[in-house]
Amino acid sequence: MKKRILLFIILSGLFLTNSYSQKEKPEFKAVDIYGEIHTLTDYLDEGKYVFLDFFTLPCGNCQLKAPIVDSVYRDFGCNSSNIVFLGLECSSSGETTDEQIYDFCQQYSMTFDAISGLSGGRAVADLYEVAYTPYFLLISPDNEIVMENYYFNSAQELKDSLMNFGLVPNICEGADFLRYELVTEIDTIRGELNFEDRIINIQVPIGTDLTNCGALFISETNSDVYIDNTEQVSGETINDFLEDLNYTIFAENSDIENNWTIIIEEVSEIKESKVDIKIYPNPADNFIFIDDNKISDRIEIFDSKGNLITSQKIMDNKLDISNLERGIYFFKIKKDGKIFVEKIIKK
Repeated sequence: MKKRILLFIILSGLFLTNSYSQKEKPEFKAVDIYGEIHTLTDYLDEGKYVFLDFFTLPCGNCQLKAPIVDSVYRDFGCNSSNIVFLGLECSSSGETTDEQIYDFCQQYSMTFDAISGLSGGRAVADLYEVAYTPYFLLISPDNEIVMENYYFNSAQELKDSLMNFGLVPNICEGADFLRYELVTEIDTIRGELNFEDRIINIQVPIGTDLTNCGALFISETNSDVYIDNTEQVSGETINDFLEDLNYTIFAENSDIENNWTIIIEEVSEIKESKVDIKIYPNPADNFIFIDDNKISDRIEIFDSKGNLITSQKIMDNKLDISNLERGIYFFKIKKDGKIFVEKIIKK
């Protein structure tokens, strides 16, 4: 009888050890609201830490923590450095949609990748036995949970905790223009960007009134654009372009800043700007097509004020824009390691 009891205890111990191991190191694969696939072991194999933020839509504390985590996400390189931040919505029903999560992200300033309940958020929460929200954990490259059920009151507190693991803050934004257009009374003219000298050359017809012109522009993510001490808003701010104009672009979370000069040249005939990537039709109704197989499979879409609206995945060289309202948009596209920004008009 004693031998049976001893054998039972040994087997039970093995079972519990195995359960704890599985609780520590479950693999998962899930698709975020932008169509990107996230696989835990892929990140760990790259030597990255993975920070998981489990949340639910009506959770007040989740809403408060979202912008705090987002701030730290940007401090550590926006998932381009040695730590990846993922948000996982895990309502008990598991039926939250990508659209609902997108609305949550917009409302609570959450820009890191987020996964809806239907796309895997609830399933991952079950793997980690998450019983309440918000719930935060950190997985090391060795596939071990090194921080679990962690609570913090500020971005600095979370940042300090991550730095204790040897994680180093990194910059995820720049301070440059990606596209620039001068808006006159009768036309919109695209400028030619010289990144080496940070000069934008714009050719306008002779006699153009340059006293009250606006600009449509896209600057790099998380940057602010100023002329002297006046913040510039794409599509809104009016300036006098009779003389060369100097912009300063500041990266929000670093000390990086760059100065750009606008040089206007009056000409009798304007040369057509080279089309970097063929996008058609333009203007468009519901879909656009991209005639290039070398671009990245994800496109960021900005409105005319330079605000990031959405990031979408391209399927078979086609992009659905039916949900966009009528207006002017800029599509940020990566190709061969370079960034291109093309203007699209939604009818």
